[in-house]
Amino acid sequence: GAMNEGFADYFAASLLNEHRHGFFRSGPEGSDYRDLENDRRYPDDYYTGALDFGGVHLNASIFSGTLWDIRQALEPEVTDEIIVRAFELNATNSLDGIHFSSFCGDLTRADDIAYGDANLSNGSPHLTSICSACERHGIITPLCRVCTSDEPDNDGDGWLNSCDFCPSVP
Repeated sequence: GAMNEGFADYFAASLLNEHRHGFFRSGPEGSDYRDLENDRRYPDDYYTGALDFGGVHLNASIFSGTLWDIRQALEPEVTDEIIVRAFELNATNSLDGIHFSSFCGDLTRADDIAYGDANLSNGSPHLTSICSACERHGIITPLCRVCTSDEPDNDGDGWLNSCDFCPSVP
C-alpha cells in the first residue's frame, strides 16, 4: 500500500530531480501534486478512513517525505543506492510485512553495507542523516532513538544507537 506508493513517488521525484510531481486529486491541503517536501508525520498524519483506498496515497507522503529528506542530506546517488540496497535486504520478503519503522532500520543496515564496514555495532556512515529524516516524520526504529539526558551517547552523535553500547577501543 502506502510504502509501494511512497517508493514510486520517491523514485519518480528522484529521476526528475523535483520534489513535486504527478496529479493527485485529493492531495493534502488540497494540492494537485504529490509533494515530497512535507512535514507529514506518523502516526499524527496517518489516515485510516475509507477515502483514497484507506489513505494509500496520503500515507505514502509520510514515507516518501522521509526518503526525500535523506536525499536532501546526502547526495542523490548515495541515497538511491542505500534505498536499492535496503530493497535487496528484503528481496525474499513481501512488502506486506515491512513497515515504515522496519524499513528505516533497513536503510541504516544498507548504508553500512554499501558505505561502511557491514558492522552496525560501530554505526553506519550516514546514520545521523537517516535517523534525522526518519524521526522528523515520526518513524522510530530501535537503531534511531534520540538520546535523553539519562541515556548514554557514547559516540557523541546525539542518537541512542547500537554504537553507544559498544566497548570503547583504546
